[in-house]
Amino acid sequence: PGFTLMESEVLVFEDSGGLALAAFAEDVTSDGTGQDTEPEQSVTFEIEVDHPELFSSPPFVTNNGTLILTVAPDAFGLARCAIRLRDDGGVAFDGQSVSRDAFFTIRVLPVNDAPSFGISPLATVDQHSGAHSIPAFASNVAVGPPNEACALVDDFCRNQTATFVVDDISDPSLFLELPYLGADGTLIFAIAPYQTGGTTVTVRLEDDGGTITSTLFPGLATSARSSFRIIVDLINTGAYFRLPWAVDCSNATAAAPCACSHSLAETGGCGISNPAGMRELVNSTVRVFEGSGAQDITAFATHSTTAGGFSGSSIA
Repeated sequence: PGFTLMESEVLVFEDSGGLALAAFAEDVTSDGTGQDTEPEQSVTFEIEVDHPELFSSPPFVTNNGTLILTVAPDAFGLARCAIRLRDDGGVAFDGQSVSRDAFFTIRVLPVNDAPSFGISPLATVDQHSGAHSIPAFASNVAVGPPNEACALVDDFCRNQTATFVVDDISDPSLFLELPYLGADGTLIFAIAPYQTGGTTVTVRLEDDGGTITSTLFPGLATSARSSFRIIVDLINTGAYFRLPWAVDCSNATAAAPCACSHSLAETGGCGISNPAGMRELVNSTVRVFEGSGAQDITAFATHSTTAGGFSGSSIA
């Protein structure tokens, strides 16, 4: 028997499923002459494949010359094939029932698989805690299967990189520096002063492998989205009070009972801010004459009861 192989290499893509390639073999005859002198005989193609694991249904060729195969899921690589044609006429009288072998390759090209990662569900920090760097907040960060992180690049192996993309932050007002994830999975952010509450952060991982591998079988360059929470807990900063440096009541009048060395415009009283933001007790002096009687020093001591700094004053 005889035939003519029309293709020496067949290109298919990873995860492309089944393929039927018509007219892969032509001039299929039982006598090998093209004159079909043995029409009563039937013929069958036989194929040997050196890497059958690339296929969930091994390659075969029908009697009319159509190549049929099914690529195994997630498989890629090069398969070398030997094909021959066998008839059922036997070998009596030095006959020949098998053709010569012909050879072809099937190249299963990889497509870009989506990157993947795991993420911690929650990060909890304190109010006024500033900048944070939390290592390994995202784990098992992978650009894809091993063939997408190769040191040596070829038709079947790539060296991709992946970057985290923040798609949404439900309450960005909590931050001086918005949350982001480094390539190694480190979560970085900085809390804004006086902010408390919670926010939901939605992220995904995107690689540089692209998607234009094949029009029919495009790759995936981005992972599914994942979300986590950042909680900023309220802390009790404690109340504190302020005193002026000095109050002089020696020249007190009804209109101005006492004079302050510093005044607080907000209250019309004597309170001043402590130097360098100190929150400890500050000494103060009051000067009066003997026998001057009662003196009324408005807002001599002021205090703040919130974490937001001075918010009001009262007589202590």
